[in-house]
Amino acid sequence: AGRLTLRPGPVAVEPLMARVCASVVASEAARRDWKLEVAPELPPVWADEMLLEEIVRNLVENAVRYSSSGHPIEISARRDEESVTLAVSDHGPGIPEGKQRAVFRSFYRLDQSESAPAGYGLGLYFADKLARALGGEIRVESPIWPDRDAPGTRFAITLPIAEDVPPDEESGTSETDGAGTLG
Repeated sequence: AGRLTLRPGPVAVEPLMARVCASVVASEAARRDWKLEVAPELPPVWADEMLLEEIVRNLVENAVRYSSSGHPIEISARRDEESVTLAVSDHGPGIPEGKQRAVFRSFYRLDQSESAPAGYGLGLYFADKLARALGGEIRVESPIWPDRDAPGTRFAITLPIAEDVPPDEESGTSETDGAGTLG
């Protein structure tokens, strides 16, 4: 419908990321090595916890889907000056620089061959829309490793720190359109 009801509040990042890792990366179906690195004393972010978990889950599932099993999925969180950045890095084939913005378009698939992993090309589209609706942004960086066969990709979500949110935005449920429009 083009509208999304947000339920923002302070979200503890480390337990959220650990839940996603335990359910996705360590599951029997996707059994992978993973590394979770969260900066000490990381403040909570201002977000809708369910939507943020969906974004992180999508990024981790993509990392599992597109990277080789011989390398760990690396998930991290760190504080910047006015925000917290959550990142998911893989050791996959990478994304050419000229196509990095395109991966956020609806129904866009970098690899459309018959051997490509299954998907509709909507995960990153929705992740980008949800990150914006939460007052953050998502970025892609590739290559991130010097390996020619598996240069990897890092997706990073930047969100406001909960303590830095103006009092008028703490009022609970809000409906978004504009930047929060999903469609």
